[in-house]
Order: sequence, then C-alpha cells, then structure tokens
Amino acid sequence: MPPRPQSSTGRALRLFALFAAWLALTPSAWCKTTLDPAAIYSDIAHAQDCLSMTWNAANQNLRDQTIANCLRMAFHDAATYQTNTDEGGANGSIMRELDFSIFTQHNGLQASAAIMEMIVVQVRTTGCSELTYADAIQVVGAAAVAATGGPACDMLMGRPDATVADNTSVLPSQCHDVTILIDGFTRNGFTDPATSLVVLSGAHNIGRSQVTGQSRCSRGLGPLTAAPNSFDGHYYNEVVDNTGRRGWFDSDDSLADNGAPTATLMTTFARDHGAFLDAWCPHYRESSLLGVDPVANGFSLNDGWTPGSIPGD
Repeated sequence: MPPRPQSSTGRALRLFALFAAWLALTPSAWCKTTLDPAAIYSDIAHAQDCLSMTWNAANQNLRDQTIANCLRMAFHDAATYQTNTDEGGANGSIMRELDFSIFTQHNGLQASAAIMEMIVVQVRTTGCSELTYADAIQVVGAAAVAATGGPACDMLMGRPDATVADNTSVLPSQCHDVTILIDGFTRNGFTDPATSLVVLSGAHNIGRSQVTGQSRCSRGLGPLTAAPNSFDGHYYNEVVDNTGRRGWFDSDDSLADNGAPTATLMTTFARDHGAFLDAWCPHYRESSLLGVDPVANGFSLNDGWTPGSIPGD
C-alpha cells in the first residue's frame, strides 16, 4: 500500500518539532557581547534607577517556592557561555528555552519564568521600559540571595538580550563529579574555576531538587538542605559533616571527597560561614557577566552599583 498522506496538522507539528530541535542547538551570539549600560538605558544614572526598580520588584514578587529557582535561573542563563566557541552567556536566552521537553536542564523553572515575566513587565511599565531580560534575571537572582539572609551584591547593568536560544547541554549535572565540574567552570571562563565552583555551589543553601524520582545521582524532589530558606552557609556543614540532608546530589558529595581539589575550601566554609558569605558576591558577579565583556566600556568584575534603594531617594 502506498504511504498514507500526512495531514496538514501532522506536517505542521513535524516542522515545529524540527524547528524546535534546531533552535535548541543554535547559539545566541557568535561572540562575547559588550556590557553597555549607557547604550541600553540612555545613561548610567537611569541604568542605576532600573537596577533599583528591578530589585524592589523582585522583593515584592518573590515567594519561598520561587526564590531558589530564580537563583538557579540566573546561573543557568549565564553558564551556557563557552570560551572555546565564544557563545552563550548571561543574555536572557533562557526565556526562549522554556519548552522543557527540549531544554530538559531547565526542568522545574516554570513558576520562576512566570515570576520573571511579571517582574520585567512591572518594571517596564513603571519607569524602565528598556529593561532587558538578561539584566533582570541576574539582578533577581541576587535579590533572591539577599531575601533569604545572604549578602546584597552590587550589580552591573547593560547586558543585551539574545534573539535565539543557547546550547543548554553544556550546563552542569547532578551526576557530574568534581573533575567534570571544574572542567565545565574552566570552559565557562571563570578566573578561578575550582574556587568559583565551591562558592557558587553555596546556592544550594536554598536549593530545591527538580529531579523526579531517586537515581544514582539524586535523592529525588525536595529541598537540598535542612534549612532551605536560609542563605547562611549550612549547606557546607551538611555536605562535609554528612548531617541534615547531606549532599542531596552526587555532585555535591564529590566536592568534599578526600583528595578533591575543592575539599579544603568546602571544609573551610563549613567551619566559617562568614568566609563563604564574604566570597559570594565577587563570584556571583563574575557568573552574572559570563559571556559579557565589561572592560570595553570601562567596567571590571569588581564594579557594581548598590541595589535596593528607591530611585530618587
């Protein structure tokens, strides 16, 4: 028998599936983008106002169940950057990567994406129409840390938005061991990959697993620590001392393994939470600028504007 003709609906669905698969592998930028707050926000003062508006909107809209994933969203948007291809980075592309059947690394970010959209719309309609998703995602991630007791990091504005999706297959997994994780952070372009890995893993203080069902790499859905609403360093105690919820992911446990290049710093942070909190902002700021060049317009990784103040005060 000859093959049955495919309906127009079937052809459309097939074409959409092919397009979605192509989009998932299409880089969002062919070179590192330039941080340019003056170009995006007209001038530096307005960029600072937009930062404060975004921070304040985050504080109004973040809730316990979305705080952790807004921080996760910030890292997932940035950590697609690869130095070997000069593609990806903190460019807002994650808002184009919400088909979780394709972008499986983002599973569980549905509510966070809705909150992010709400924040951006609120800010754009109340004084900062120029706000980019790329900036909003990183600022909201910083606000999530401060809302749970962590430090309020000075942040920069001026990241342009991508027009297509990034390759998300390069993001770290709960099944990766310390060697693979450090290699990934090296390809991301972190100045000190092993240290940044340990510091930014502190996001798991307030983390929540989106892995459904137990596996050899995860204990399943749920908070990653026994006190998931406190960004204070207890994550390191639970992993190093095998207390609380211990290392919920295998990737967490590998950081404290005997002989691991990260083990000493994990122990240091377990014994001195202040050292972790002091280290957080510089490493988060660097993560927030992966794939973005701040130097071309006279900025550096150490620069940032104080968030949270009401414009005009």
